[in-house]
Amino acid sequence: GQMARRFTLERIIASSAVVLVPASVAMLAAGLLDYLNVWVILIPATVYFLGAGLLYPTATTAALAPFPRHAGVAGAALGGMQNLGGGLVTLVAACMPMSSQVPVASILCASTLLVLMTVRLVPARCRVTI
Repeated sequence: GQMARRFTLERIIASSAVVLVPASVAMLAAGLLDYLNVWVILIPATVYFLGAGLLYPTATTAALAPFPRHAGVAGAALGGMQNLGGGLVTLVAACMPMSSQVPVASILCASTLLVLMTVRLVPARCRVTI
């Protein structure tokens, strides 16, 4: 809605990706320092998922925009890749011992790093503005 009218998709994606960094790092740092309470998990997770809530729909829009005549196929391919990625991350998470927030924070940091690399490495000619 309003954000799409004021900002480009690229700017929304970059801004929301940057929000993920302090949230995931804060949760990981607290875990590595053996500091655990509900707020150490709740506040970074809330900030992280607010950023993700802006990022993923915008990235989906940007990914599907170049294929208006093949939106169904493109959407199906994107959805399949998202399910495959989610399944692989779930497999990795299920194999990790969950005795603190460190494993979850590590997954969030790795996901954030992947997002930042993707935002940085996608060539400008492949980016879409609507």
